[in-house]
Amino acid sequence: ESDFGKKLKVYDISGRMISEHEVRLFYKGIRPEHPEHNEINEAYRQKKEANRAETIKKFIETFSDIGRQYVVSVYKLRLFTLPRPLPSREGLI
Repeated sequence: ESDFGKKLKVYDISGRMISEHEVRLFYKGIRPEHPEHNEINEAYRQKKEANRAETIKKFIETFSDIGRQYVVSVYKLRLFTLPRPLPSREGLI
């Protein structure tokens, strides 16, 4: 029997509890990685980055140099990371 993932209780055949153990699944913040999680996280990161890049591109297209200055200023405040490459002044990539 699991007590919300914190204790493991062991019972005998008659139903009497014979032992109780504390379970630490994530000792000191370290968890075992599931093999598919890296793939899922990477796909999510790429999709998020592509969406951000497209949003920034549209923003710069709409507001030209002022928009580009704003994006760079926000980046300097570390509110988000810039996509690489940042659209240039001459043409948007």
